[in-house]
Parts: sequence; C-alpha cells; structure tokens
Amino acid sequence: MSQRRKRWIGVVITLLSLMAISLPVARKHAERLAVDPDKAPPQVQISNQTRKLLQQRSKIVIPDAEIGFRLPPGLDQHVETDDFEFRRQTDSRGFPNRGGWPEKADIVFLGDSLIAGEGVGVDGAFVTLVGDELPGVAAVNLAMPGAGLERQYRILRRYGIGLKPALVVACFYVASDLTNDTQFLQWLDDSKGKDYNAYRLSYSRRNEDRPKSSLIRRLQGHVYYDLALSIIEPKLWGDRRIIHRKDMPDGTEILFNRKMVQFAREKFSGSEPEFDNFRASLDRLQAEV
Repeated sequence: MSQRRKRWIGVVITLLSLMAISLPVARKHAERLAVDPDKAPPQVQISNQTRKLLQQRSKIVIPDAEIGFRLPPGLDQHVETDDFEFRRQTDSRGFPNRGGWPEKADIVFLGDSLIAGEGVGVDGAFVTLVGDELPGVAAVNLAMPGAGLERQYRILRRYGIGLKPALVVACFYVASDLTNDTQFLQWLDDSKGKDYNAYRLSYSRRNEDRPKSSLIRRLQGHVYYDLALSIIEPKLWGDRRIIHRKDMPDGTEILFNRKMVQFAREKFSGSEPEFDNFRASLDRLQAEV
C-alpha cells in the first residue's frame, strides 16, 4: 500500500473518530442551528455571509476586458445578510465615493473590498473616514472588490492618473490578494471564454486537486464537519489550536476564518510565483505613479 493511500486512510479514520466523539455535542448544536442561524459554526456563518454578498454583487458587476469587472455607475443598492445590512453606492464611474467625479484629487486610494467598504457602505468606509479627518484634502476611493495590485495598477492607469494625485495609497490584503492577482493574471493569459468574475468564483473548484467524489471532500462539505472542528480545534495545542470565535471586552464577538488562520501560519520563502507576481505588479504600479 502506498504512503499516500496510508496517509489518507489515517486522515479518514482520525476524522471519523473525532466526529464520533463530538457527535452528541454536534447534534445539540445542529438542533440550535435549526432554530437560530447565529448558532451555526463560525466557518459556516462566514461562508454563508460571503456567498450572499458574492451572489448579490455578481448580479450587477459589468465585465471589463482590462480590469476584469467593475461596478455600475450611480448604484444605490440595499444589501442585507443574516448579520448586517448596508447601502452599496457608487459614483458616476462606478467607485465607492460620495458625489460626482472630481477634476482633481489630492489622494487616490486603491484596494479591494475592504477599502471599498463592503459591509459598512460609503459613509463607513476607511477612505471616507480619512477624508473627513482631512478638511480641504480631496480623497478619492478607487477600490474594487477582489482587486490585488495588478488590477489596482490597471485601475489607476485608466481612472486615477488623470486626477493628478499628490499621493497614491495602494492597500493590499495578503490573505486573499495574492490569490486574487494569480487568478487575474491567469485569466488574462487564458480566460477560457469566461468573464473574470465568473472565472475567479469558479477557480477553486476547477483547480481542486482532490477527486470531486472523494470521501474527504464530502465530509468536509458537511455541516457536521464544521461543527466538529469548531468543538475540537480550540481545545488542541500548539499550531493545531485554532480559535473560531472570541468575545471582546466591548461585547463584540469576532468570528475567525480558519483558512485565513492557517494561511497566516504558513512559512513562505518569498520565491513562490505569487510573490514574483506581487513584485512585478508593484514595480508597474510604482512606475505609473
């Protein structure tokens, strides 16, 4: 028997054992989940929120051959999920700014959905709050969901340079934007007939290493799997311990995406293709500025 097969058999046995141990607790959680979605495991709540946001946004994005996609201009959309609601608004060019398009900007901000203010709206977005603290300084937000440095460079080239900014601030969320850039560059090379938004949303599924019918994948796709992990992982030790939720002193509850936690613990040499892409895009962005 090959080492690979032995390893997978060991993983299956371990998972089944852990799930059997936690089954009584998992059943109790499942009963609560049926009554209140907020009782779902943190990973399930995060996945549900992400899926709902993507579904609503995917219906309105406009395919764009240069920057992948953009939001429609003059958008005023009410967005509601299980956990929060906000108004998604755009200016005359499709970016999250108040009012019309300026002739000049002192500061141009680039970034992904975090900088665009997804979840809090234009009034609560980082760029708006910074602008409010700087009277007389015109700050323009050119953030776009899913935009790593390569897309930011192209957005700046088309929309930002004409504003003649004195300062350009490019914001980069490492946990997702490295992947975003990799996907975007591959799409530019071979889009396979898909618009970029559809391409990136199906990327993980199309590039899945495991067989789609594998037992492991089916187990991982079941709510009991997330229930078991949410019970077991916080009780482990060392790097195996992953906190799924934490109550803060002000009463706020933080949910942790376990995949992001695992990513943060990975060791990188800096020579991976993702970092080569990052450096190349950064060089282009700096040269344009």
